[in-house]
Amino acid sequence: MCIDALDECAGVQRVKLLDSLNQILENSPGTRIFVTGRPNIQAEIEKCLSGRVLRVSVGLKRGDLIR
Repeated sequence: MCIDALDECAGVQRVKLLDSLNQILENSPGTRIFVTGRPNIQAEIEKCLSGRVLRVSVGLKRGDLIR
């Protein structure tokens, strides 16, 4: 499952979505979820998905922008 730009979701809705994702993971432990978002919501994601988070930082390089 892929969820893009979770940080753009309104706070209340984001909490509901993360709770739902947590329930999915509890009932289907083989499920994998890929979430993108800005670093400011990292703590919220880790709290809601308690220990089932692997963080990968992605950045861009100036040369990529110029190209």
